[in-house]
Amino acid sequence: MKKLKVTKIRREHSRRNLRLQVAMDFGDAIRELKLGNLVRRHGWNGKGMYLYLWEFASHLEHGVRRYEDCIVMVTAQKKHQPGWLASQADMLAEDWFTVDPMKRAKRATMKRPKITNYAGGSRR
Repeated sequence: MKKLKVTKIRREHSRRNLRLQVAMDFGDAIRELKLGNLVRRHGWNGKGMYLYLWEFASHLEHGVRRYEDCIVMVTAQKKHQPGWLASQADMLAEDWFTVDPMKRAKRATMKRPKITNYAGGSRR
């Protein structure tokens, strides 16, 4: 596993304890997404915004469409926006952090949005 470059340490206060998090660059954030972790930037203005990797099963559905994995952003309004694209500022930033595992547990139990394909079928 690649050793993370320490650029910045951020303190996170919680009700129970004080945690230290090491800031990452964009490449490290992508690696964390692939490991199943949630990531966010300290520089984002919206409260509670973060990213996760939505992994689809790789199979054809009814022989019509194949779904590819995508990065999903949870917005400040708690809406899930699939197909998030990084800006140049996001790619060059070194203020990426992982998100609290409790949010990860919530995401694992949430209902997936319904996707309708052009053939009229639907997928969950």
